[in-house]
Amino acid sequence: MLKTIRLSLAIIISSLLLLFFVDYLQLLPLGIHRLAHFQLFPAFLFDTKIFILTILLTFFFGRIYCSILCPLGVMQDFIFWLHKKNNKKFRLFFSKPHPFLRYISLGIMIIALFSGFTFIVGLLEPYSIFGRIATHLYKPIVLFINNIFTCFFE
Repeated sequence: MLKTIRLSLAIIISSLLLLFFVDYLQLLPLGIHRLAHFQLFPAFLFDTKIFILTILLTFFFGRIYCSILCPLGVMQDFIFWLHKKNNKKFRLFFSKPHPFLRYISLGIMIIALFSGFTFIVGLLEPYSIFGRIATHLYKPIVLFINNIFTCFFE
């Protein structure tokens, strides 16, 4: 039951955020862009209360945030699921985690954010990575399909 709820919410939120990035005709209501405020970097820029709520949500329920609200996490889960489904003999091999690297990258992000180097944060932040993927990969596909239908129906 919980898995169904998690998957449903993840699909809905990620689809709305993807549609927000590929909406070249600007047909979607601007209220959809408020979903972006629950991402860490946009929340930091726009609303302190939502940023603190997102940090607390991530701290206490980390996997829930990454698998429901973060569109990059949902996209990674989907790609992993496709790979597992197509590759029946797929086996996972895990290496020992290196938390030292995580803390170094977190420290670099925090120092860059508070010292004004937001372009570094923008390069590494998951929501902006998803935005670049959606804009440079999915939007041209949507435009290509639109152009095919336009030629066909003219």
